Amino acid sequence: MKRRAFLQSGTALAATPAMAAAEAAVTPAVVRGETLDAGQWALFALVQEHLLPGEPDAPGAADVNATTYLDRALADPGFDPDIRGFLLRGAGWLDEHVAETETGTKTKTETETETKTETKTKTGIGIGIGIGTGIGIGTGTDRRFVDLSAARREDLLRSFAETRRGGNWLSTLIDYTLEALLADPIYGGNPDGIGWAWLEHDPGRPRPDARTMYRGRERASGES
Repeated sequence: MKRRAFLQSGTALAATPAMAAAEAAVTPAVVRGETLDAGQWALFALVQEHLLPGEPDAPGAADVNATTYLDRALADPGFDPDIRGFLLRGAGWLDEHVAETETGTKTKTETETETKTETKTKTGIGIGIGIGTGIGIGTGTDRRFVDLSAARREDLLRSFAETRRGGNWLSTLIDYTLEALLADPIYGGNPDGIGWAWLEHDPGRPRPDARTMYRGRERASGES
């Protein structure tokens, strides 16, 4: 099944992400967002491009501004704090996985501060591993995910996906990557409706504007 038909069917929204190898190295711009710092932005941008790589006839994560969309979603006051924490901690977990795999030993934070925690995902409750050091990237090794070749990143994402927390994290991240492809451009993704055009989708009318767009602050305060 071609990717367009797969997405049009809606199957992708419930599927475990299948990563496609990025043939060319992607070097994201150094950006600091509303929530993500420069290091986190670079890592998320690379992972999302592996999850949704661009093709000659299909937009990829970079084309649909997937990291911008994610950053704005995370900054929304109404965004679920459990999911926000889970996604941000996952960036650190991925670098720890890189360090462990590349050196053959667990990082200090993994061996000393792992605690099992239930982590809420968009589709229910998933089991994650809470790292006592909280949010952050860097594991005391020079080998970070963003420093690797595209082929090595792909290998490590596949092995990370086989872990419980890695699989949960990537499944949650693919949800927001696909939202960037499908959501109205007013929310930061899908610039000029590039995803809609590729899917031959008519979003309908009226579309949200500055007055009618979803606002997490209103939801958080109990307004409907």
